[in-house]
Amino acid sequence: MNNTPELYDKSNKLQKKDSEYIIRKLQIDYENRIPELIVDLGCGTGNITERLWCSFPDTRIVGVDCSKKMIDYALDHYSTHNLEFFVADICSDWKILSENTEVEKGSVDAVFSTYCLHWISDPDMEKVMKNIYEMMKPGGRCYFAVFSWSWLLPFQEQIIYQKPWDSYFQQLDLTTGQKDELKIKSQIVDKGTKLSSASSSHRSSVSEMFESKEEKLVSLESSRPYESLMTLSTITESPASLVKVPTRKTSMTTLSDEKVEVPKLVRRKSSAPFPVYDVPPEKVRIEKWNKFCEKAGLKPIETEIHDTTFTYQDIEGFKGELQSLCHYLPYLPKDLHPIFLADYYAHMDRCFISRQDTLPKIKVQYQFLTVIAEKPLTSP
Repeated sequence: MNNTPELYDKSNKLQKKDSEYIIRKLQIDYENRIPELIVDLGCGTGNITERLWCSFPDTRIVGVDCSKKMIDYALDHYSTHNLEFFVADICSDWKILSENTEVEKGSVDAVFSTYCLHWISDPDMEKVMKNIYEMMKPGGRCYFAVFSWSWLLPFQEQIIYQKPWDSYFQQLDLTTGQKDELKIKSQIVDKGTKLSSASSSHRSSVSEMFESKEEKLVSLESSRPYESLMTLSTITESPASLVKVPTRKTSMTTLSDEKVEVPKLVRRKSSAPFPVYDVPPEKVRIEKWNKFCEKAGLKPIETEIHDTTFTYQDIEGFKGELQSLCHYLPYLPKDLHPIFLADYYAHMDRCFISRQDTLPKIKVQYQFLTVIAEKPLTSP
């Protein structure tokens, strides 16, 4: 992720919108009582934590983030009475986390987190859930909102196959065994998945957007683009006057005058810790989070996937979101970040922004998942 507090604080309007859902759930649960302590995990710049504080001004609220830059920004802009911010790694051992956040075992009424936990790998997520269990009071609850999927993701991911950037992402190349495993998963998805009508229409519109004869882009036959993206394809032959353009499995745009070479039979895993192409069924995604809770000793109360749309009011707002959430930068030398971001934006402009029929407004359809779980009054 692009660790620039000023940019993120200005651009995270989508996150603010979705945070309102779990804030409202928390308000309902504490309508007749005042919680003593609420912890916001992955608070970033603190602007959503401040919104939480506005709902509970008499509650001690602690914002936690592993980025010192983000916490310094939060301390400068949002810290006030009963609103504190600490630098800490929520994946660390409980004793260390407790010391770094000044949060004692069994002292927290509610654990809150917006658009943070989907960045954490599954093994580390088990540690996080154990820490949440340790800090919560018996009867306390956790309230999460996490990103689940968007049909915008496959478009974004194509940048890692484009020159000159593809070589920096070779560490993501799958081994033969991993490719076989991925193929099996895709077959399972194909046979067992029934997408909701909303999700299907979202993904179908992706295919429709790329039926442009002028660009010689190959339209996907499947109404579920992520299935076709499971494998690589060959280059489309085009007239000598045109540059050879690969299908979506390799690259969306040509950022130089060089002809695109026929890709090797290679498949790369996602550059993010969440699915991009091989999207699990909604039931599987829900069960995954329920298991995280249950394994930590928490009882799931509500786990839901929400189909929704966010409208950016102008192109600059969408561009800010792209840059502030750019998870590709850790793979690149810092001196190349500005050049990469420029190419990344140009890529998204060609394959997505320029095809919007609502400009200057930009609509993005996506799914987010909410989890509410409770710590039992008695230990198991």
